[in-house]
This record gives sequence, structure tokens and C-alpha cells, in this order.
Amino acid sequence: MVVRLRGTVAASAPHTIVLLAPGRGRWDLLVVPPDTSEEAAEPLMAAAASGHV
Repeated sequence: MVVRLRGTVAASAPHTIVLLAPGRGRWDLLVVPPDTSEEAAEPLMAAAASGHV
């Protein structure tokens, strides 16, 4: 498997990594920076888990 990384500036999703696998699908991954407080991270993770991010 080959993984290629390409940086882009997407204002709509600044903390998202998109994985594309031709013929296998697309996965949007939310990245919560390690210095994010628990109070701020918890609703983000809950929204991601429910598919509302």
C-alpha cells in the first residue's frame, strides 16, 4: 500500500485529515490537538462519534 500526503488549506475543516482509498472509500478523521482542554474536546468527540462534524 502506498500512502501519499498532500497539504491543503481547507478553511471548512482545519482539524481534519481525509483518507482516500480508490475503490475502498473515504474516511474523514477529526484531529483534536493534544493541548485541547477536556471540556472543549468532549463535545467535539461526541459530535464526531455521532457523525455530526
